[in-house]
Amino acid sequence: LRRIHWPSSAHRGEIVVREYEPPGRTTLALLLDPVPPTLDHADQVARIAASEAWDCIRKGGLVSLWSPGLEATRPSGDLWGVLEWLARYPYPASGPTSRPPSSGEEVVVITASANTDVMQSAEASRQSRGWIVGDVDVTADVPLERVGTRWPL
Repeated sequence: LRRIHWPSSAHRGEIVVREYEPPGRTTLALLLDPVPPTLDHADQVARIAASEAWDCIRKGGLVSLWSPGLEATRPSGDLWGVLEWLARYPYPASGPTSRPPSSGEEVVVITASANTDVMQSAEASRQSRGWIVGDVDVTADVPLERVGTRWPL
């Protein structure tokens, strides 16, 4: 009885029942700092990105990665592909600044510097949050969590 849509049933002259679909897959876009100041910062950025990716993928979601100057990956549920990309992070940007992934219900920025491309991309998203590694002064219109370079957090 709770699933019957009474206004539609009255209008059509027959019982109309609400049908629910399972929620869609979450798509997470990870935006990473292109030039972390030290290897310790780069390691922490990669570890946080791997953790965020794992949380999304184990719930059935898709993940894409991007850093200014690098081509964005396609949304994928392949954790090994994410880890392979992160294993080479940070490698030098080889081209013009590419555009961040266009798909992504949720955007997570992970940075150790005040990179304007990364922060503007996160601010343009409807649902975004960020991780700041180290003591860099970053102001943004997204919720930020600060962490050091030591692991675990």
